[in-house]
Amino acid sequence: METEEPEANTEQTIEVGNYKRTIQKRPVTFTCPWCNITSTELHYPGNPPQWHRECKKEAYRADSAKRMKELRERRAEANPPRRGPGRPRKP
Repeated sequence: METEEPEANTEQTIEVGNYKRTIQKRPVTFTCPWCNITSTELHYPGNPPQWHRECKKEAYRADSAKRMKELRERRAEANPPRRGPGRPRKP
């Protein structure tokens, strides 16, 4: 899956005081750990992407669900359900 962004907006100019700097997008090749597909995308300098845009939301939801399941299990072990010494309910 080769994905390319449109090349219309490949540079950005940043102004700080009297200083101007133009940053250009560069091709970055990475492998998405969610779908195991290698692709090349244009990105500004900095940290390379970890996931495809389509996979990122799905991966985040799956990781969040896994963390919540583990949290619920830890809480259940630490706080077992209590049964009070009250009278039985009348039918």
